[in-house]
Amino acid sequence: MRRSTSACLTCLAGLLVAVGCRGPSAPRAHAPVPRVTEMRPAPPAVVKAPDAARTLGSLDCAEAEEQDGEVAPATRSAWGEEEAPMRPEDATCSAEPKTLARAARAVVCGPAATPHARGPSWDHTTPPTYLDLVARRYALTAEERARLAKDGLVVPERLAYPDYTSAFEDVHRSQLPVYVSADAVLHAVYASHDKLLASTESDALAPAIDHALEVMHEDLRDSPSRYAKTTAKDLDLYLTVARVLASPPEELEAGGPRSVFAQDAEVRRLVHLATSAAGTATIALFGRERVVDFGAFRPRGHYSPEAAVRNPQRVDLSRWYRTAMWLSRLELNLVSRSSRSSAPLLDPRETPREVALALALADVAKRTEALADVAKVDGAWTAFAGKREDVPLGAIVELAERAGISSPDDADAPRKLAAAIGDGYRRTARTHYQVEGTAELPAIATLLGPRVPADASATRRLVHGEVPNRREIPAVEMAYVLGQDRALAHLGRDLAAFPSLRGAMSTARDDVARATTDLAASADLYTPWLAAVAGLAKRPEGVRPSFAETEAFADMRVASAVAGYAQIRHNHVLLVPMTQDEGGCEIPDGWVDPTPAVFEALRVYAQRAEAALRPFGEERVAPLAELDRTLRVLSAIAARELAGEPLREEDRRFLAMVVQEPGWTRMGYGPSTRRERGWYFGLFTEDGAREEARLVADYFGSVDEGRVDYAGVSGVAMGIFVVDVGGAPRLAVGPVTRAFQARGPMAPRWSDDDVDRITRSEPWAASYLARTPKSGALTVTTKGGEGDEVVFEVVSAEAIGPVTLAILDHHNVEVASVTHEVRGAPGRPAKVTFTFANPRPTAEVAQFGLEGLRIGTQAGSFFDTDAAYGLGMIDTRWEVKAGAVRRENPYASGPRRAGRARRL
Repeated sequence: MRRSTSACLTCLAGLLVAVGCRGPSAPRAHAPVPRVTEMRPAPPAVVKAPDAARTLGSLDCAEAEEQDGEVAPATRSAWGEEEAPMRPEDATCSAEPKTLARAARAVVCGPAATPHARGPSWDHTTPPTYLDLVARRYALTAEERARLAKDGLVVPERLAYPDYTSAFEDVHRSQLPVYVSADAVLHAVYASHDKLLASTESDALAPAIDHALEVMHEDLRDSPSRYAKTTAKDLDLYLTVARVLASPPEELEAGGPRSVFAQDAEVRRLVHLATSAAGTATIALFGRERVVDFGAFRPRGHYSPEAAVRNPQRVDLSRWYRTAMWLSRLELNLVSRSSRSSAPLLDPRETPREVALALALADVAKRTEALADVAKVDGAWTAFAGKREDVPLGAIVELAERAGISSPDDADAPRKLAAAIGDGYRRTARTHYQVEGTAELPAIATLLGPRVPADASATRRLVHGEVPNRREIPAVEMAYVLGQDRALAHLGRDLAAFPSLRGAMSTARDDVARATTDLAASADLYTPWLAAVAGLAKRPEGVRPSFAETEAFADMRVASAVAGYAQIRHNHVLLVPMTQDEGGCEIPDGWVDPTPAVFEALRVYAQRAEAALRPFGEERVAPLAELDRTLRVLSAIAARELAGEPLREEDRRFLAMVVQEPGWTRMGYGPSTRRERGWYFGLFTEDGAREEARLVADYFGSVDEGRVDYAGVSGVAMGIFVVDVGGAPRLAVGPVTRAFQARGPMAPRWSDDDVDRITRSEPWAASYLARTPKSGALTVTTKGGEGDEVVFEVVSAEAIGPVTLAILDHHNVEVASVTHEVRGAPGRPAKVTFTFANPRPTAEVAQFGLEGLRIGTQAGSFFDTDAAYGLGMIDTRWEVKAGAVRRENPYASGPRRAGRARRL
């Protein structure tokens, strides 16, 4: 664990000006894409504007508006060419910072919402406005149309995306009415929080603990006889294990750090248990046996080494993770009460040896002034995730002074410390193994202290021994605890098997509701974020589309709650322990998911985070201020929707700038520069807008059964909704979450890279998710054609039947299609040539190029809508298999990671 350079935490938005609208009324500002057989461009490089974090600027309504006709200055491309300045007529739709700021002020500073009569609801028969656009773009199947007609919403499983940004780009470039889901906003908070926490850890917290461990250990080395031999050896073992876990391989190869008392063999044993993360083990440590969940020591989320490999901008935090796990999960038993902590059997005897170690650790931290470093980390963890229930080192120092304990080795020290603790430091959550019958959890101490938010305490009520013999908590149950009544429909088996469960669930829900309702009673970031997820269940006052009254939408809200909860637990996998049982431009319209409780709680989160993180660097503050401003705009739009008021022109203008497809500056064989614009980019730190929305997080485990419960997100799908308030019934499309629940072994713990291989379930999705039929396997490969021809070869060893290839223009509108029969057999693959004689018949296509491919079979249609480098490139290959399509082309600019299939 080494000190890292400070990462720049600026939002991605407003990168370079000088690109006009992408709608048909305004031509593209860059040259047409040359035939890809003439060039092989290098992968694009992202360039960030230094002022990107101020995308929306000030939303002070008293501030003077900018001149409408103001022209942005000319800029220079990556090749030094001067690009034309933005024209005044382009400013209405180009998502540049000044344009976004103007649109945001128009939304927020306009007249207040005025109540409108709801009008008739959709009759589920009359085609809603924009149905033809959406059906043509996505080739809706009969099942998808039937589900849309029944409930006013459908989520086609085949329309899957790796991230929300890619989905919004698809909507924008296809010029469809946009639906801004609460899922998309919550994901942006999750992704940005993840990076804020990671950078704070690498820049400030890990170095502080490095220093604290070093000075404490060196003090012990300088004065090995300060404490009794047993206490000194225990302290040495505790500190040496932590330092070895923190040290990079090259430092360990050089010989350090080493035990003061020649305990290196024992150090190696404990380090091996932690680094192998092999699961729960009963070990002898500090004079007694204890059960330790070493499976939790596997780095996950942004702590995994794979995260640093995937994103070179990230620091490898795996060593910090294991070190902090040791310092926060290896507890010292101070007062046993019903039983010692982590004892394999019920054992109420006290542990004077651990009391001496805790007193010595606090003493050496105070004398070396390492206590300040520890307090720095403790304060940051408190700001991020809230309270701890164990006894901090600083409190041990105060308790020892108050009790008159002069030395950790005083014979009467355990009794005096227990008296000083008295009835204090009562714990509500089982964060360590605790044997059955432990009615009163013991008082414990750690150096860092795991955090215990409201949801962690609530889980204790849901399993053995409060609910006898129950050893699991499915993720859908956590959705109920977070307010989703519809979750009960998916818990019938558990409710029947455990008669006391319903009452326990209600009590757990009340516990979370109390913590998330009065946000002024807390000061951390975890609580308002949890309140935002709980806010999904709060029915807003006002008019809502009729689809919001259906069971399908209620199930979709369950998925949102599961995904939101998984995101919170994923980001706090280190700070919050798993609990245990006992033993386009012309966007025609839009709609914001009206969730005022979510927006309100997230604004508290943003404002609180801005204050909490300012001491760690001003660069961390700008993204949070941007989040607050954007939430303010979305709240204003949602308020008008709930009043039944049609969207105003300024509302549509702002929503239309959700993302603007990246502009490209390219010359010859050099690198490309991507200019990303749009208010959704402004919600993210660094380049998080394009990181895949895939995660898995544990929140509960049963040591007796050796199983762990997980919640997770497998990706993003495009939802289609009929909005029948604020005007005539009309469609809106936008990305929604694909949440799941799972149960797996204690070790190895699952990480994000395991999402594809684990067995997942999403019972709530049956009512709104249109499953994709499994398609036969085929490959599509581009071939060189004559003149302006574009030629593909389709190969399959199966009797696929009719296959249609359609090439799409910049706005994903079909330009031309060709259909042929493809009937192969095992050992005799069919090879069929698809020739497009004149694929550029219009000025739009001639200028913008061919940018999409649709592969249609009897199983459905599969899209690759970012194939600007693909159509016509000889070495591009698409593989359709098991209802998914995979593009194999290292030069393509698509959002899909190489080698991972997506239903697109």
